[in-house]
This record gives sequence, C-alpha cells and structure tokens, in this order.
Amino acid sequence: MRDPFAFGNVAVASVDHAVRVHVVKPPPPPPQPVLTAIIWDNDPRALIRLNGREYTIHSGGLFAEYRVASITRSQVTLEKDGQSLVLNRPLKGE
Repeated sequence: MRDPFAFGNVAVASVDHAVRVHVVKPPPPPPQPVLTAIIWDNDPRALIRLNGREYTIHSGGLFAEYRVASITRSQVTLEKDGQSLVLNRPLKGE
C-alpha cells in the first residue's frame, strides 16, 4: 500500500486488527424465597414458595438451604450462610 503523503516509493505496512469484545454476563442471582402466608396460632407456621415448590415451615426448622430463625405475625426471618433474610407478610391483593 502506498502512502499518499510520502515522496517516492515508500511502502507502508497495513495493519488490520479485528478487536473482539467478549462480554461476560454475570450469572442470574439465585431465586429468593417468597412468603405467601403466615398461620398464626399456638404453633405458628408459614408458607414459603421457592423454585416452584411450596414449603410449610416452623420456627427452628430447615428447608432447602435455609434455617427458619423466627416467625412473627408479620414476618419470617430466615438464615443462610450466616446472613439473615427477612420476608414480610404479603398485603392483600399482592
């Protein structure tokens, strides 16, 4: 290839680099449990939906990879890997 701005016959090397950008998408976050109901009586229980399954849980129990820390009238506290996850009771119509 000839350089139009140079005098005489000067060869110019042509460099064609194709730059490829590889975008790495982070994996989707793991699904979170969803509190669907709380049954409040002498032995409180809660209904949890996770990965298309329904679980009936009791305080102190285990399900999937979670431990049920507590159940109150308005929320359920779960623990996983030392982290707490608080699920609030759904409002009517949700």
